[in-house]
Amino acid sequence: MMTSIKTIKLPLAAPKPDVRREIDRAFRDFRWVYDEAAKRMPSLKRKRIGFAKDYVYYEWVKEFRRKGIDLPAQVMQQAVEKARISYASMLGNKVFNRISRSRNDVLRFHNQCFHIVHFGNMYFVDLPLRAGRGHRVILPFKGDSYSRFFLEQVSKKTLAYGASELKKYGEEYSFNLTVKTGVECNEKFTPIGVDFGLTNIAVAAAISEDKTKVKLWRGKEAQHKRRMFLRKIASYQRRGKLRKVKSMKATYRNYMKTVNHQVSREIVDFASSFYGPYIMLENLHKFRKQNDWTFSELRIFIEYKALEQGIPVIAVNPRNSSNRCNRCGYVDRMNRSGIYFNCLACGYRVNADVNAAINLAQGRMDNYS
Repeated sequence: MMTSIKTIKLPLAAPKPDVRREIDRAFRDFRWVYDEAAKRMPSLKRKRIGFAKDYVYYEWVKEFRRKGIDLPAQVMQQAVEKARISYASMLGNKVFNRISRSRNDVLRFHNQCFHIVHFGNMYFVDLPLRAGRGHRVILPFKGDSYSRFFLEQVSKKTLAYGASELKKYGEEYSFNLTVKTGVECNEKFTPIGVDFGLTNIAVAAAISEDKTKVKLWRGKEAQHKRRMFLRKIASYQRRGKLRKVKSMKATYRNYMKTVNHQVSREIVDFASSFYGPYIMLENLHKFRKQNDWTFSELRIFIEYKALEQGIPVIAVNPRNSSNRCNRCGYVDRMNRSGIYFNCLACGYRVNADVNAAINLAQGRMDNYS
C-alpha cells in the first residue's frame, strides 16, 4: 500500500449575503498578509528563507495582528507560508525579483483549523474567519455524488486530509480539500517511474508485463535557452534598463512554464497508454536543491494533469535511485559516472537517468514518502 496525495475541488452552496461579506473581508486580509510578507522576504538572509517555522514569521504574524488584521493566527501563518514558498521557488529559478501581488480570492487553512461536519443528508465545512472563539462560519457543500463520495470517507475518518483552501471563482465558491489516499500496487497495475534531471528534463520508465518501456525528454535546448535568458537579464540589469529586465523576466518565466506544461502533458499521455497506470515521482522537496529548473512546478503540473485522467501519483523517497543497479540491486556510489551508469557488480551499462527512472518504477528504494 502506498500513499497518493490529491486535491479535490468540492463546490459549495452560495453563502448568505452577510456570510459572503465576511468571507470577502477575510479574502482581502489574506491577500494583504501575503503581499506584505512577500515584500519582506528579500530582506531576510537567504539561508533563513527555507525554514518554514522561522521565528521571524511568527513575529510578522504578531505585528500584522497589531495592525488590525483580524484573521486566525494559523490562517495568517498559511499566507506567510505561501509567500515564502513563492519566493523560495523564485530564488531556486535564479529569478531575483519581488513576488507579484496576489489577485486571487483564496483562504488557506491548516487541517487543525477546519472541520467537516455531517447533519442528516448534508455535509458542511466549519471554518474560522476571525481570531478568537465564536467567529466561525458553516458553509454547506453541494450535494453532487462526486463530492459526497469523499465527504463520506472524511466524515467516517477513513480518509486523512491536510491543509486546504477556500476559493472563489467568479460568483462560485469551492473548498479545495487535500486528501491522502491509499493505492494498492500489484501485478494488475503498471508503475511508471519519472526521474527529473538536467541532461534530460524528465525520463519516464514503465514496467508492463515484465517489459520496460522508456521515454526521454531532452533538456539541451531548454538549458541553452535558459542560459540565454539569464545572460540577457544580467546585461539589461548592468545597463540599468529596468523595463527591459522586467519584460525579459516575464518572457523567461512564460517559456519555462510552457515547457513544463508540454512535458507534463506528454508524461501523463505516456502513462495513459498503459493499463492501470500509477506515476511514481521523486520527492524533490527533501532530496534535491531546485536551482536549475522548475522541478517543483513540473511536478505540480504532472499531479493535476494525472488527477484529471484518474491516474494516482505517488511521492517516493529517491534515495539510492541513482546508485542502485535496477538489474541486480547492487548499490554503490561508484556505479554512476556522469550521465552513465555502469554496475560494478554485474557490468550492466545504461543511461544514468534511465536507471533511476526504472528504480523508481520498481519501488525498491529505502522507503516511501
